[in-house]
Amino acid sequence: MKLQILMSTYNGEKYLDAQLDSLLAQTLCEKEGWEVEILVRDDGSKDRTCEILQAYADKDTRIRYIKEENTGVIESFFRLLDNSAKDADYLAFCDQDDVWMPEKMERAVTLLSQAETDRPLLYCGRPLLTDENLNPIETVWSDGQMRPSFGNALIENICTGCTSVMNRALADILRLSHPAFTLMHDRWFYLVASCFGEVIYDTKACIYYRQHGNNTVGMKKNHRQEFVSRLKKYREKRYSITRQTKAFLDFCTEHGLAIPEDKKKCVMDILAMKKHPSARIRLIKNKAVYRQRKGDDLVFKLMLLMGDV
Repeated sequence: MKLQILMSTYNGEKYLDAQLDSLLAQTLCEKEGWEVEILVRDDGSKDRTCEILQAYADKDTRIRYIKEENTGVIESFFRLLDNSAKDADYLAFCDQDDVWMPEKMERAVTLLSQAETDRPLLYCGRPLLTDENLNPIETVWSDGQMRPSFGNALIENICTGCTSVMNRALADILRLSHPAFTLMHDRWFYLVASCFGEVIYDTKACIYYRQHGNNTVGMKKNHRQEFVSRLKKYREKRYSITRQTKAFLDFCTEHGLAIPEDKKKCVMDILAMKKHPSARIRLIKNKAVYRQRKGDDLVFKLMLLMGDV
């Protein structure tokens, strides 16, 4: 069995050593019958990132990196997919500044192998938020039990990219072409997997998700601050849901992928909601279309009623 870890880097010299060390310390690397590779795409770094990558590649043949022009994180991960090993049974996605717990990959492939392997599968999980020194951060919201579904994927992302692992069936679909638009690469993974296969959400944290600089997920001090922050983000990204849904429909049409009829109805209602209030009402009443948190779901439905998504 073969697993390939795909990492995108950009000016990541500060934390890169710790992340690479944690990848090489994965228990799956020592498990009989498993081959683990690490492919890194550098997105035009101007610091010592490539020097560090070269030093690791010189010491360990499992590590390979390519240096290319800066494209941004979304395109960088899709280019990694393009260059990934076609014979890999599983692909895992990795950020440059986290630290993986030793059992992360073994746990992911174990859960994936328990599901049907002839259809697209995506594993993702709950990261442990930490400060830049890996001290755990208390958050004001609890994720609770996640309920992955296509209706949820249309309007929300619960797949944290640096936790995600996919099987070859899903990778083969994603490699068909890059999306014309997506809010984030991991959101596209969740959308495609939930439409054509299965998403496995793991509530056990297996990575230390380092928060630093502008990366401040989960660091609001109280519920009011968190609520105001999330509402602002919704407003900033208004109309992005319809844009991404249109890109998804175009992708499926281009490649002859048949969206199941019940799911296609949700797609068409989202695309029609700007011009047809009846479509917005159908979406509000449709229990298959929801956000995970009750408060978020209420805010979304209010925005939906106004056609503001």
